[in-house]
Amino acid sequence: MLDLVLGTVGLQDAAGKLLKGAWLHREELRLPGLALIKKSRYICSYCGVGSRGSDAVPHGYMTPIDPSRPNWFYTANSTSSAVACPFCASAQCLNWSVKGITVGSGQKSQTVVPGILISFPWLTQRQLSWIALHALAINSRKIGGVNGPIHAMSRDVDAALIATNQELIANLPIYRGNDSEFVRALSLLPNKFYKYRHKIIGDVRWWPNLSFWQKEGEYFQAATYKTLEEQYAAQAGRS
Repeated sequence: MLDLVLGTVGLQDAAGKLLKGAWLHREELRLPGLALIKKSRYICSYCGVGSRGSDAVPHGYMTPIDPSRPNWFYTANSTSSAVACPFCASAQCLNWSVKGITVGSGQKSQTVVPGILISFPWLTQRQLSWIALHALAINSRKIGGVNGPIHAMSRDVDAALIATNQELIANLPIYRGNDSEFVRALSLLPNKFYKYRHKIIGDVRWWPNLSFWQKEGEYFQAATYKTLEEQYAAQAGRS
């Protein structure tokens, strides 16, 4: 697996659109992108989580990226490539994934963020991606109601990790309580200092706003976690 470290991209808005699936509407991006995802067997290059494609969602909510390009666009001419799940991609695209995004229109418009920065050095970002994807899938389950113990556990984990955003103020002197401003400053680091960013944000992690990713969660629940849960239930029944 490729290293997964927090970072920023040169063209955050373009990378954000790519992450939300805009590449599927451009043939010069769609064809090589889907070929790369199929070659990877729908497995994230960073955390190893797998998905699967369908007629309606051929990419399985995986994103083909060229990390060497400021906008991340993967094309047939790319010499660098990776396949990223939504959360591993977001962790490397902080100047998009902690920025407020306006959704809806008119009186129904609202500003949401894809995720937040948290202080959680006890787990790696890769491990948090696993937990986040599972919590997202649990929250998206359409059976068994939303008041069962599994849903309660997922909500508790989500709330506990969100609360550690406040720990950043105490643990990171240069953090002033605004994710977007902090990440903007990080993105402006000269290249010769950017490689030392792990010394600045070594304990910082990214955690998703689960409600922002509900559509992806419903798909991952059906494509990945439902099968795993059924396999586990069958094994438990035989033991």
